[in-house]
Amino acid sequence: MVDRKIVVLLRLLTKKELKSLQKFVQSPYFNTDPSIITLLDFIVKFAPDYKNKKFTIKNTHQAVYGNQNYSEKAITRLVSKLTKSIERFIVYDKFKDEEVQHSISLMAFYNQRKESKLFESAHYVARKLLADQSITGLQYYKEKFLLEYEFADFLSIRDDRVMDINIGTASEAFEAYYWLQRLMLLCQEVNRNNIVLDSSKRKNDAQLVVEILQNHKLLEIPIISAYYNALCLLCSQDSQEQYYKFKVSFTKNIDHFPYMDCLNLMIFLVNAIVKVFPKGESLYQEYFDISLLRIEKGLVFVKGFILPGLLKNIITVAIKINKLKWAEDFLKENKDKINEEEVYNWNFARIYFKGKKYEKVQDYLLESNYNDMFYILGTRRLKLKLYYETKEFDMLDHHINSFRVFLSRKDIDETFKKNNQGFVNFVQRLLSLAPYQSKGKNALIEKINAATYLSDRDWLLEKAQEF
Repeated sequence: MVDRKIVVLLRLLTKKELKSLQKFVQSPYFNTDPSIITLLDFIVKFAPDYKNKKFTIKNTHQAVYGNQNYSEKAITRLVSKLTKSIERFIVYDKFKDEEVQHSISLMAFYNQRKESKLFESAHYVARKLLADQSITGLQYYKEKFLLEYEFADFLSIRDDRVMDINIGTASEAFEAYYWLQRLMLLCQEVNRNNIVLDSSKRKNDAQLVVEILQNHKLLEIPIISAYYNALCLLCSQDSQEQYYKFKVSFTKNIDHFPYMDCLNLMIFLVNAIVKVFPKGESLYQEYFDISLLRIEKGLVFVKGFILPGLLKNIITVAIKINKLKWAEDFLKENKDKINEEEVYNWNFARIYFKGKKYEKVQDYLLESNYNDMFYILGTRRLKLKLYYETKEFDMLDHHINSFRVFLSRKDIDETFKKNNQGFVNFVQRLLSLAPYQSKGKNALIEKINAATYLSDRDWLLEKAQEF
C-alpha cells in the first residue's frame, strides 16, 4: 500500500488537513458511499508515515468489507475512488478561503442568470475585498483583471458607453497581470542561465522586455517595478547602480509583496552582491545587512528551518566583519530552527576559532557524528588550523598525513578534493617557510592568490603575512 498514489497524497497533508478531509468525505454532498468513509478512517490510523506492517491491501479489504471473500479488484476500485475524493478535497481546500474568487464566481453566475441586483452586490463585495488587500502580487492582479472583465461583460448588455470605459479598465488590469507574469518568468530564467554560465539564452527576450517597459506607467506598480529592476540587474549582473535601484524598489515595498515573491526577489538580490561588490569589507557588510533584513522578514526559514548553506553564509560574513557576539547569539536563539546538530556545532566551532577561544573549539569538532562530506572536510581543515594556531606541531603533522590519506577516497567530489588538497599543501608549505625570508614569503603569497582550487584562502594568506 505504501507505494500507492493515495499514500503519497495523504503524506502531503497536515494533521489539521487530515481531519478536514475526514469531514469532507463524511459530507453526503461530496460522498454518498459509506465504504469510502470506512476506508479513509482505517488508512489514517497509520499516519503520518503509513509504514506499519499491518497496513496491507488485504487488511485494508478486511477493514472495509469484513469477512467477505477477498477481492483485490473491489478494494483497488474503492481506493481509486477515495484517491479522487482526496484530490477533490485538495482543490476545494485550496480555494475555500479565496473570498475574492468566490465573489467573482458569483458575479459570473448572477450575470448569466441576469440577476442585476445580486450581481451588483457581489461586485461590490469583490471590489471591496480587493481594495482592502495589503499584499499585492500576481494573484491580486489576476483577480483584478477577472473582476473588471466580468464587470465589462455585465455592462455590455446595459450601457455601451460605460462598457467602452470599463473595457479599457479591464485591459489595463490584464496588461498589469500579463507583464508581471512575464517579468517573473524571465527573471527566473535569466537567473538560472546566469548560474549555469549560459547568459546568452533568452537574453534578447529579456532585453526587449526591458526596452518595452522602460518609462512605462506600469512601473508605478511596486511589484512590477521590483521585478523590472531585478531583470535589469540580472541582465547587467555587475552594475552597482542597478543593484541599488533594485534594492530600493524591493525593500521599500517588501511588506506589501507575497511571501514567495519576497523569497525569489531576495535570492536575486543576494546572488548579485558577490558580482557587484569587490571582495572585501564592503561586500561582507552588504551581505550582512541584507541578511539582517532577510532574518527580520522571516525569509531565511523553509518549513520552519534554516537551510544549512544559508546559515553557513550568514555566519561566515558575520565572522568576516567580527560580529562574533551577534553570530553566537543568533545560533543560540535559533537552535530549534537548525535541523541538524552537526551544522549547529560546526558553526559554533568557527565562531570560537575566530575569537581565539581555542579551548572551546575542540568541544564542537565532533567529527565522528558528521555524515555530510562538506562538514567532515570543514572539520578536518579547522583541526589543522587549530593545531597550527596552538603550535601543536606533532598533532598538526599527524593530521596533515591523515587528511592526505582521507582525500584519496573515491567518494569525495572532485572539486571538494582539489580545494582541500590545495589547502593541505599550503599548510605544509607554511610549516617549511623560514621566518624573515621575505622572498620566500612573497612567493608563497603569490602562489596562494593564484591557486584555482583552494579552501580557506584568507586564513592561509593571513598566516603567510605573519612571516
